[in-house]
Amino acid sequence: MASVKFVIAGPPRGKGAPRATVGHNGRAMMNTDTKTRKEMDLVRRLAVEAMAGRRPFTGPVSIKIVVYLAVPKSWSKYEREMALSGRWVPVAKPDGDNIQKLLADAIHPPPPPRRKAHEIDQVFDARVRAWEKIKVVIVDDKQIAEWHGWKRYSDNPRVVVEVTELRPEA
Repeated sequence: MASVKFVIAGPPRGKGAPRATVGHNGRAMMNTDTKTRKEMDLVRRLAVEAMAGRRPFTGPVSIKIVVYLAVPKSWSKYEREMALSGRWVPVAKPDGDNIQKLLADAIHPPPPPRRKAHEIDQVFDARVRAWEKIKVVIVDDKQIAEWHGWKRYSDNPRVVVEVTELRPEA
């Protein structure tokens, strides 16, 4: 089974809630906040690096996510020891499902840019072809058939992601 593993350094971040705005044409639009977009871009770059030019997985995959949160500085020596030894597990933000959503959306190619009324068809087609060249880990997040996730404390906050291709039994 093929797999890919990568590490996102720094404090973990979950996907922010989309914000509804009204465009200049009076239509409602859903927008992702800037911090979430930047985090997704970072994850996407790390995933592309980890794939090292391999084709994305096209079948069902399993995703394992281990989130390492920093121990709060206000905790006593005893509390810190309990957290780092694994006897205490985090019950803190970010929520595991929000982290999973951010990662699932970041490990597949972004949608092609929207067509603007003043764009010429050839320019738009060229842009779409450029986006299609981006090879991340999976083709679509609907391929994720298994999820496994843990939150732990560490002196080194990070998120470790492993995506494994699942093969149906013969």
